[in-house]
Amino acid sequence: MFSCAAQDQSETNFRKVVNALSGKWSIRETSDHGETTGEEIWQGGTDGMPLTEEFRATTASGEKLTDYAAVWRDGKTKKVRGIWCADFNDQGCTPFEVTSRDSDIEMKGEYDSKGKSTAWEEIFHITSPTTFTQILYMGPPGEELKKVSTIVAERKL
Repeated sequence: MFSCAAQDQSETNFRKVVNALSGKWSIRETSDHGETTGEEIWQGGTDGMPLTEEFRATTASGEKLTDYAAVWRDGKTKKVRGIWCADFNDQGCTPFEVTSRDSDIEMKGEYDSKGKSTAWEEIFHITSPTTFTQILYMGPPGEELKKVSTIVAERKL
């Protein structure tokens, strides 16, 4: 019989991610390129696994942006992992790691675009059951990442 006491940290972290992010979110992103508005839809399969994200937004200049991600608990490695997909990612989809600490969920990975490698980190600061702030940091792998955008999200459903 499985009990909560037998759960490893990866199960606890995965449940935290599912509980915090599941739903439809209205987003407003600010960066050096202006303001972008749209939505993030996070939904889980059976028992929340995998948790998938669909990001759809429009920039101030009218450009449409989309990307997709899936997050799951890897029982073998006892880690929470993800895969992120976007049309500007040379590989199409790339892996990332997910951790949580206090009210924050951190996602870190790397991707290549036009032959150039970029490291990224997103921190979701859960500010309430219906709001979060998502900060994106990017830069060359192995160097200090710089803040490039902030998303403020409000749960719609």
